[in-house]
Amino acid sequence: MNLFDQWAQRIVQGDFLGRQTYHPLVNWMLATAPADTWNQWFGTAPVFLKAPLYAYLIALLRWLFGDPLLAMALLQILASTACAVLIFLITQRLFDTTAGVAAGLLFAVYAPAIHYDVVLLRGPWILLTGLVLTWQLVGFRDRPTAARSCAMGAITGLALLVNEGFLPLPMVVLTLVGWWIRDVRRVVVLGGWFLLGLVAVLTPLIARNVLVGVPPLSVAVTGSYALAMCNAADADPLFFRGPAASFVPLMQQSGGKMGRLTWLCLQSFHGLDDFLLFYLRRAVGRVVPVENPDNVNFYYATLKSPLLRWLPTYAFLLPLAVVGMWMGRRSFAALGSLLPVGLATIGSMMMTLPMSRYRVALAALLCPFAGVTIAQAIRWLRTRRLAALGAAAAGLVALGITAAQLERHVMFRNIDPRVGYYRLMDFRAVAQGYIGQQRFREASEEYLQLAQLTPVPSIRTQAWLTAAQLQVRAGDAPAARRSLQAVSGLPVNDAATLISIGDVWLGLGDATNALAAYRRAEALQPGGPLGAQLRNRLARFPAAPQS
Repeated sequence: MNLFDQWAQRIVQGDFLGRQTYHPLVNWMLATAPADTWNQWFGTAPVFLKAPLYAYLIALLRWLFGDPLLAMALLQILASTACAVLIFLITQRLFDTTAGVAAGLLFAVYAPAIHYDVVLLRGPWILLTGLVLTWQLVGFRDRPTAARSCAMGAITGLALLVNEGFLPLPMVVLTLVGWWIRDVRRVVVLGGWFLLGLVAVLTPLIARNVLVGVPPLSVAVTGSYALAMCNAADADPLFFRGPAASFVPLMQQSGGKMGRLTWLCLQSFHGLDDFLLFYLRRAVGRVVPVENPDNVNFYYATLKSPLLRWLPTYAFLLPLAVVGMWMGRRSFAALGSLLPVGLATIGSMMMTLPMSRYRVALAALLCPFAGVTIAQAIRWLRTRRLAALGAAAAGLVALGITAAQLERHVMFRNIDPRVGYYRLMDFRAVAQGYIGQQRFREASEEYLQLAQLTPVPSIRTQAWLTAAQLQVRAGDAPAARRSLQAVSGLPVNDAATLISIGDVWLGLGDATNALAAYRRAEALQPGGPLGAQLRNRLARFPAAPQS
């Protein structure tokens, strides 16, 4: 989010064409390789960091309003509203009006989509361009005119400017047009109109690239390291844990070149079985209920906006969609219009991680099928076909249980899922904002909430301790004592943490508990500067023997 905003600020400050190379390096990158190495991989040419349109939209809002956050949130809410309307129209055309209404309403209250509408990420725009293209494809199938083909090309170009992950779209759309038309001459004509619309929209990008001296069709520079980080055999197929051991060798051997890198990633697998198992586990991330957090965490948002807890999530949507696919199987011939965006979305997701924000785009394409299930259930209720309704309900329950079991035994492998739900970084980021405003009580409440939710003892210990420190700064000594007493019931085996606990007790005037914490730290025999700090603290107590 910050990278997009910093990029937008550079545009507002005068670098409208992006002549100055902007390839920022965040902490995990610098921990992986030196800046010079990253600059070598990225190159010195000013290729855009990511598909550029979103950064330019932020820049426009920043130029108009100063702070773009509120204006962008409102625009993205409107974009998602348009998406709900498009889902209704697409579903109505493919199935019927009842299914369309159900599908549109379902997306309108789909909790993860609502969550990502109001953060500075481009998801709503990726979804909007994808659905506009799908709507054009629906119309093109019924009336394959030159005007519609040109419009499809223009929208495809717009989609590429929003999301570099849509790079396969032009080829997939043209293939589908050829499959539908089957007349070579007409396909060539319509394909020409498609390419005309595509090139017309991409002309500003091409002109800019020529002016700044980079390849004309360059869109983004991030593809190579994302490929190496997510698709080597030793990468984690489900969670972001930073680059694996093979990352630097792969980047060095490939020089950051996509073709060479793809081949090296394939070679890293020990046979076909290893390759298939890796991507099967990644595919599981597309069907399990958990909203795998990345930038902003859906589960943290549900703590702050409880309404989100009661709105539909993927756990509700996917079973409905699978049953709807079975019910609407006779209409599959008409569903080709969903394929280009669907294949591009799934393909780009399979090359990265199954993050919640990526999956919203897939969820939108599942809504038409979920609408079919709801519409059919309504018809069965009206005609009192209770046996059919019961069978469908049983199927939904079975699918939900299956997805939950996959989450437990594949996604988390019998680890408490709350490890993935509630992360220290989310609570810490908000607490830091409160601390900056001198609101220490509210900051401590963030850590208290984390301590109640996390199953990880070390994080719980840190949360209670930090809450106590903040409560002291807030002048609430009784609350600080309660937090420290909660820590005393946890297995703390870290000398630095025990010393900090003792310091807080001492600040509260409780020498007995402070000394007990220092003694526990002493039993761990810390050396170096930490040991020296501990000896200095023990020296304050007359009864404490001098080491």
